[in-house]
Amino acid sequence: MAYIPPHKRHSKDPERPSPIPERLVPQFSRQVNLKSSSNANARKASSRRSMYIVGLDADNQFPSSVHLVPTFIESFRHRFVVKPLVLVNSYPATKDETILGTPSETISSTPWESVAVDVWPKLLSAFKIVNDLFESDDELDEVKPAMLESDDELDEVKPAMLESNDELDEVKPAMSESDDEFDEVKLAIVARFGKILFHPYVIDLYLIIQLLFYLFDWNSSVRSLIKDRVAETTLRQMNTTFYANTPSSYMENIISGVAPKIGFDREEDKDIFYILLSDSTRPTNSTIYCKCRIKEDKKLELYKVEMNPVRMMFEDILCIDKNLDLRLALHIQKILTSLTDDEMHSIQNIINSAIIDPKVKGGLRWPYGKACSGDRFAVVKIWHTIAKKCKSSSLSLMARHVDRFDFKNAYGQASIEVYLKLKRLVSDLQDEKAETDLIFEMFKDNLKMIWDHFLCLKSSVCQMKKVILDVIE
Repeated sequence: MAYIPPHKRHSKDPERPSPIPERLVPQFSRQVNLKSSSNANARKASSRRSMYIVGLDADNQFPSSVHLVPTFIESFRHRFVVKPLVLVNSYPATKDETILGTPSETISSTPWESVAVDVWPKLLSAFKIVNDLFESDDELDEVKPAMLESDDELDEVKPAMLESNDELDEVKPAMSESDDEFDEVKLAIVARFGKILFHPYVIDLYLIIQLLFYLFDWNSSVRSLIKDRVAETTLRQMNTTFYANTPSSYMENIISGVAPKIGFDREEDKDIFYILLSDSTRPTNSTIYCKCRIKEDKKLELYKVEMNPVRMMFEDILCIDKNLDLRLALHIQKILTSLTDDEMHSIQNIINSAIIDPKVKGGLRWPYGKACSGDRFAVVKIWHTIAKKCKSSSLSLMARHVDRFDFKNAYGQASIEVYLKLKRLVSDLQDEKAETDLIFEMFKDNLKMIWDHFLCLKSSVCQMKKVILDVIE
């Protein structure tokens, strides 16, 4: 029989699409493998990634003052061929200003309400999925790496994941008795602050053709993106990255100015090493998190072993009239408390062999051959975090310096990250007796507080405006 190319083959099943290469299927849909057939909807919803745009004009168009600007980020050099683009508004709207002839009343005075309306049903759906997983005896270990949370300063999202519209809080959902490997599960709703970056060319099967086109036509293509009025369809054709690294001045303003003003109490700073281990008995990229404190003798003390946070839902919010963008996510994470003595001994040997060295990236190094334990466990990443923590009755605020090193790519990076955990919202959603309408109002109040205090970089407007003019000229 003559060879028939895959794209010309016909299936006898009328509902089955023509076969395509597996690696072209979006990872988030083909790597989720929940055991129960009743979780078909869970597979689809739990991998849902989307971007919501706030600040469009009355015609749902970007203001003419908004431009895409190339930006250089050192930590991107090993991952992306070309410079990413950032969306910058040279004249952010206020209630008393007009943007190039656009009346200020076309800009919503309560943008957080539209965000709440968009995100809320997705959040409720994700919580239902979590409860269904527990009730159906499905194990979270079956969730493949595509859904595992990345706590790096940047997190890439493919354009197919976008729609038009990296410690977690302790909550103990009712788990099945058969799932005795884990004694504790934690849920958290996390708000992260940073910038959504856009990559002008998708690297896929046409890499060579696109790259050549890009190299030969760099000036005209980039200038076109910068000078032309930004279109939503253009943005959604690009890969995106959520870049969570913020200036040190922003972190200091949040901790010293914003936190006391809105009722947070300062807690003791934390100096923690995260040692991330691969486990040959678990799926690829499924990582064990070992949290360690520094003892007086400058050795590490292991005090908690966890699995990767699993991201059940997240929404990126592109805030045109703010200096920072927002990511809202629901995470679930398991604490390993029932490891065997042999497993704990192997992990402890790796921890005990670590040498604290501030001169190396990540702050730790190992003697030759000591960063692994047989064929089972091996160090893949290390993070050294120095965190400033604040708490209120319903929220937890974390601002941290993170020094990371990736053993696989032999690459290190440092970042400053600020994020909020919506503790009260999680606990109320877990309470079956709580009224959903009241919880929704609390969610809107949280978003308003975020909008008012966490999405502004002081003096950044003038700097960004200058960058735009320099690039266009």
